[in-house]
Amino acid sequence: LKKRARRANVQNIQGVVIEEALPLPDKFNGTADRVLVDAPCSGWGVVRRSPDIKWKPDSHNPARLPDLQVSLLHRHAPLLKDGGTLVYGVCTFRHEETVAVVERFLKEAPGFEKIAGGYFGPGPMDGFFMTAFRKIKS
Repeated sequence: LKKRARRANVQNIQGVVIEEALPLPDKFNGTADRVLVDAPCSGWGVVRRSPDIKWKPDSHNPARLPDLQVSLLHRHAPLLKDGGTLVYGVCTFRHEETVAVVERFLKEAPGFEKIAGGYFGPGPMDGFFMTAFRKIKS
């Protein structure tokens, strides 16, 4: 993230890596303008570039991934200030990991609204899915 921010001449980014097993400190709640959840996924959107993805365990048993993806959105949503943006991204085009996750999160998190998003690819590039949510109230 730091390398890409430097290359884009962006200087107001503070990256924080949060370990999955550790609880989030309350001191971070309501402090972030933007949060990126680059969620674990089946990876089917990058098969062209990484054909070995076909043998990755999650690619053959992706049923557990949507629950994990939704839980990551819920886990990181409290970090946002009111009006903040939560971005969800995965490198797959599977409905269960994309649109279904977005719909479920919106149903379970009434303080958020979808502001943008959709599929990118497949085509001459790999297939990705991203959605941005706005926190409309605490």
